[in-house]
Amino acid sequence: MANKNENDKKMEYLRREEVKTMKKDVQKLREAEAQKERERIAQLRAEEEKRREEERLARAKEEAEARKRAEETASTKATATKEAIRSAIEKEATIKKEEVEIAEEKRKKLGEKLRETQVREEEERKKFLERVAAKAEGREPEPTPSRPASPPISSKEPGPPREAPTKKPKVGLPRIAKSRLPKVSGIFPKKPSVMNKVWVRILILLLVFGIWAAVATFWYWYFAVRGEEPIPEQSAEPMEETEKPPQEPVEPEVIMPEINEIILGFGYRIPQSPRTIDTIVIHTVYNTLGDDVHSLKGVLDEYEMYGVAAHYLIDRDGTVYQTAPEEAIAYHAGVSQMPDGRTNVNNFSIGIEAISHKDNTLTEEQYISLAGLVKHLKEKYRVPDENIVGHSDIAPDRKTDPWNFDWEYFRSLID
Repeated sequence: MANKNENDKKMEYLRREEVKTMKKDVQKLREAEAQKERERIAQLRAEEEKRREEERLARAKEEAEARKRAEETASTKATATKEAIRSAIEKEATIKKEEVEIAEEKRKKLGEKLRETQVREEEERKKFLERVAAKAEGREPEPTPSRPASPPISSKEPGPPREAPTKKPKVGLPRIAKSRLPKVSGIFPKKPSVMNKVWVRILILLLVFGIWAAVATFWYWYFAVRGEEPIPEQSAEPMEETEKPPQEPVEPEVIMPEINEIILGFGYRIPQSPRTIDTIVIHTVYNTLGDDVHSLKGVLDEYEMYGVAAHYLIDRDGTVYQTAPEEAIAYHAGVSQMPDGRTNVNNFSIGIEAISHKDNTLTEEQYISLAGLVKHLKEKYRVPDENIVGHSDIAPDRKTDPWNFDWEYFRSLID
């Protein structure tokens, strides 16, 4: 009985030890499985991070290549645009030079003709005065030898000599002997009295003074008045005798202007992600590098000097040039702040420059082109009216442009 109890105790002990061993084995097995699961998860995470890193590097490489291609395209366009502007300027200078030479040649020819006319008029006036004096003294005027008209002076080379025209015999009334002429007493008697001589001389002086005044008036009109005022072109249509009733002023038509691309290679950057545009900033600019303040080339050179640019540039004749892509962040506003408190205005705005000096304002063509462009951008990006501002509105301590800008007229064009 005692052995049986002892065996039972041993069996009970062995069972307890076996259970403990089994629990330890199960615990070790679970720990090993958990460790494998942790290692598997860590490996998956590492593979996921590696895949994401590879995708990020691939995207960065694609973006870098896209930026490089965009920069190369912009640089090529800028070079071509500069060459086109230089050719246009040279062509314009050549045309102006030719026009000046033609005008100078015309002026010289006109001066020569005027001198010839003056000489002829002077000779005719002398002949007339001699005839009047001869009649006043009751004698026949002395025949003056006919002076051949001087040939007009021309800048062209002389041609072959012309044949002298044969003189036709003059046919006139037969002369009557003086003894047969009846004696006539009147204004010019043969022996005038002293009073008659004085009266005739006064009349001659008045006549000479009148001729002199007429000639002087003609010269003044021809050289001073006519030379300064341009001669209006004659209209092909006949003028109506009755005046037309005054017509009401027609409002200018505001449409999207034609855009000429001059994409510069400086003054902006392409962001990695698309930007939100809700503001339009209007500027005015002029050339400070040369004598012509309205020079387009001078303004572009100044842009390059300071490394700035706007998205659009409007010339004095209303021509619109795009100098930076709309998706680019252009450096046009500088340190500025919107009325709603936002800063870094370049990030969400489009800048438009108009060439105009501080002493004048925009031309009518510039107003029309600017209104058409702003109206298009306003509808495209849904820009509210309060976000169409001038440079001085967002940087009042630094900037005063747009100078002499008629906001009321401009708002009426874009509404």
